[in-house]
Amino acid sequence: MKLTAIAAASLITLAHTAENPHPELAAARTRYEKALADAMRPVREKYLAELQQLKNRAMMMKNLELANAIDQELKTIGAAGAAPHGAPMSTTKLSAILPNSTWIPEKDSGYYKSISFTADKKIIRHPKSGSEPPLRYEIEKDGDTLSFEREDGAKLKIRFSTNRQTFQMNDITYRRSDP
Repeated sequence: MKLTAIAAASLITLAHTAENPHPELAAARTRYEKALADAMRPVREKYLAELQQLKNRAMMMKNLELANAIDQELKTIGAAGAAPHGAPMSTTKLSAILPNSTWIPEKDSGYYKSISFTADKKIIRHPKSGSEPPLRYEIEKDGDTLSFEREDGAKLKIRFSTNRQTFQMNDITYRRSDP
């Protein structure tokens, strides 16, 4: 028995309707969830940045218990803020935006006038006076965090915002200066 195009379309429509009897309601819900996620993103990013700063301080104080508790909170908030259906929060990978980029502090940092990233995975911190050697960095598995080791052996992490417009380092927010 052959199905005509109209009959096949009717069966598909019936199957879709049985699956979701009110597609306009589902579309409205999707728009609501997207608007809610968009509105919460800056709040979430600010909280994650604050947690990262607290964790960095705990690590500098060698308070492993506090650092682990903060790390767990970072994981919890990171998972709670995940995009629907497991999609990544950002579609832009750090590996695509970092090479040959320069970032400047939003406010006077007191120390660095800018920070640059090279194509060969090095971070160059530009102090207001003098210079510092380039340091090798790695992008962590979460895709939002970059880590590097200072000359004195201290391990530092930089957490980028999910929209990749800013990052936080030592309580200072940096914004990309080049397009």
